[in-house]
Amino acid sequence: MTRQSRYRKIAVPLDGSGWAQRVIPDARDIARMNGSEIILVHVFRSAAREYVDQLALAGQEGQIDAERAEIEQHLNGIKRELEMEQIKARAVILEGGGVVEAICDFCQQEGVDLIIMSTHGHTGLRQLLFGSVARKLMECSPIPVMLIQPDKQSG
Repeated sequence: MTRQSRYRKIAVPLDGSGWAQRVIPDARDIARMNGSEIILVHVFRSAAREYVDQLALAGQEGQIDAERAEIEQHLNGIKRELEMEQIKARAVILEGGGVVEAICDFCQQEGVDLIIMSTHGHTGLRQLLFGSVARKLMECSPIPVMLIQPDKQSG
């Protein structure tokens, strides 16, 4: 008797930090147990994009493309590692304004069943900013959001 997995698609939002990436082992284990696909999601918001007109005048418009290519290369590296472990994976770069809204919209459109993300475990402003993303994501998402605080895990 084959059991239908509860979590067929798992979204893992990554912001380019090592902290965010530390959830990959947990996501991998859950995906392996459920036969799930992992979707690595990055919302691309280049700081340079706000100055695109000025950058074009300065001949630096390639900076945004280079930044995006670097993110794509990073995500594809993680994707290949997962695939080498026989886990179905793909990398998605979302363009857009609000990080939370982009992730929520993507997950809804894709039929994602679970979001796994890191809390950075910082105090002060960084915790306020990232904690706010995690909190808002839990508020806007009708699907479960698993928060992992990597620095609190015992290994």
